[in-house]
Amino acid sequence: MTTAGDAQPRLSERDELAAEIRREREELGETMAALADKADVKGRVSDGAAKMKEMAKEKVSEGASKAKETVSETAGKAAEKTSEMAHKAADKTVDLAQKAAEKTSDVAHRAADKTADVSKEVAENLAEMTGKGVERVKRNPMPAIAAALAAIVAILVIRRKRR
Repeated sequence: MTTAGDAQPRLSERDELAAEIRREREELGETMAALADKADVKGRVSDGAAKMKEMAKEKVSEGASKAKETVSETAGKAAEKTSEMAHKAADKTVDLAQKAAEKTSDVAHRAADKTADVSKEVAENLAEMTGKGVERVKRNPMPAIAAALAAIVAILVIRRKRR
């Protein structure tokens, strides 16, 4: 026979289980979000490479702009002087383009190395976290069983409400 006093603790236990499930889900969601951020190495590397490429383009563009300014300033001088300055500007532009290409290549190599390191670290962390979770469930399976039962009850309640 159930008394009014017995019904209250069962409701409280359900509320506690529901709260615990919500907390576990929030923690799992935060963990997954953090892992997703770490795992998006390709996106981070791609952004970095795009920035470096844009910086290299700007450097080449700046060099070309400087060369054009130099040529326009010396236009009034003798043809020999103008030709000499144009050659110097072209050489500077080539040098800047070569340096930009070298920097871009260096950045790409460093990004590839960093990607491999970060990917390995993420995989190791994920394996470690998974192993810890499995060991935790093996040591004390009751919370996992309780969570599974609570999930089943929640699904059944939701299905019953929809009918």
